Amino acid sequence: MSERLEKAYIELRKPPATPDGPLGGSVGEVKFQFNPDTYVVKKSAKWEYAPVPETDQTTMPQYVGPQASDMTIKVFLDARESTAGHIDKDVETLLKCCTPLAETVEKKAPSPPFVIFGWGKKLSFTAFVKQVEVTYTMFDTDGTPLRADCSLTLQEIPSKTAGQNPTSGSTEARRTRTVVTGDSLASLAYQEYGQAKHWRAIAEANRIDDPSELPSGTRLLIPPGPSSTAERIP
Repeated sequence: MSERLEKAYIELRKPPATPDGPLGGSVGEVKFQFNPDTYVVKKSAKWEYAPVPETDQTTMPQYVGPQASDMTIKVFLDARESTAGHIDKDVETLLKCCTPLAETVEKKAPSPPFVIFGWGKKLSFTAFVKQVEVTYTMFDTDGTPLRADCSLTLQEIPSKTAGQNPTSGSTEARRTRTVVTGDSLASLAYQEYGQAKHWRAIAEANRIDDPSELPSGTRLLIPPGPSSTAERIP
């Protein structure tokens, strides 16, 4: 029996209410019609030199610290593969990643949505979008775009909000799961952690107040489990 093909996606989430708080609810999603052939992750470190006027040689550099990781991904959109029959909605959703949400403007703390780029069980990259570039490559007779190549540059959010980045090699990376009929927080906790009593970890990571309300199709962040951390969840 062959394994089911996992599709990559980008989910837009409300920014956290506090700097170290969890991400807010979903405000949009783009499911990839075609998984990317490649994605590029860039990590850099910052070094500084203290110039000395009296010498013609540079001084020993001082390591300042690591920089946030950048990720560049390509998204190919084709109207024939879209359930909506066009690519306008997906393009609009991607462009919204660079504009502030209306509710954040009303609160006088404007912020675009944070995003999660996910692909199966191995990759979940929490970030903000630095740039979106859309190149339209095919059009209908009336000028309606039918195909587009979209390039996105993401920068990781290095905070408790994002959890560990899987590309760093950590085994404590957050990932996601989509709720199916019959799932409960307790059953998910049992599958993920081996003990149903740890369901509160999933509830807190996703701001779920009523564990009995878990609609099918909901995508949940799965935080690191007690088995992979020194401090176990009570």
